[in-house]
Amino acid sequence: MLSRPLKTLLLAAAPLAVSACASSGASTGATLGSGVGDRMLRNAPWVAGKALPALRGPTAVFPIAWQAGATQPQMFEPGAGSGEPLQQLVAALQQQLDSLAAGSVTTPLVGERLTPPDVQFGCPAMNLQDCDAADPSQAIGRQGTFHRLAVANPSPAWRAALRQRLDSLQATHAVVITLEIGQYLPRQRGITGSKYVTLGASHEASLPWLTSLETPVSVIQLTGAVLDADGKAVRIAAEGLWVKRTPLVLSAIDAQSLLRDDDVRTLLRTPRNDLPGQPLVWQAGLTSLLRSLELR
Repeated sequence: MLSRPLKTLLLAAAPLAVSACASSGASTGATLGSGVGDRMLRNAPWVAGKALPALRGPTAVFPIAWQAGATQPQMFEPGAGSGEPLQQLVAALQQQLDSLAAGSVTTPLVGERLTPPDVQFGCPAMNLQDCDAADPSQAIGRQGTFHRLAVANPSPAWRAALRQRLDSLQATHAVVITLEIGQYLPRQRGITGSKYVTLGASHEASLPWLTSLETPVSVIQLTGAVLDADGKAVRIAAEGLWVKRTPLVLSAIDAQSLLRDDDVRTLLRTPRNDLPGQPLVWQAGLTSLLRSLELR
């Protein structure tokens, strides 16, 4: 068996990456005191926090942002430049959000030291021991895996800017949504040992039968948070859109395939044939996320 450092070197030489990523390379704040405590979730929908007040005021919705390097180095992620498939996906998601939010979308908060909250979801390789659990209800198979959902604090400057923005809009809450790459653990069910990954509510993706259960798979996901005027999270959620299936040879050495531009192109045009009207996967995913955040 190859040592992990040697595996890393070999897979970096090829266009692949070993799944030994930090929980959130882009996080600039601790999750303690962020408003919603860390949750270990077994089943979708991937959501945590309190129900929103029925009589709350208007909600300001910030544009969807691509969060590079959320769980792995940016060099292993699809290109995010102008005209590339990833930017086309962000633009398509934003167009749908503009339609669904019905005039609530505001301009982003940008400037020095303005770091927004960071919703984190998945099970990075370094924390596998926290994500795996035996499920006594399953005589055969492994469906007891957990995934961590948390939110890191925004910067003080961002909190101050948020309060000013909400005051100017006479709004009581704000919504932040990001597109990023997460790490999900495969699951197994039944006598045949079929493998799959749970992406969201009523959304699973099958995986090759010989996929390793010990190695996370890369998932393009949406994460979102509803915040109060103090910048505290009230409710957070995640929704997986697309999984990169790892071939057996790579899975056997605890490696995973990288998401590529072609994967994003496929995501952009693939429908959810199991849903009425057959919406595209990303359309259904954003709608589901907004429902989890109680905005639909």
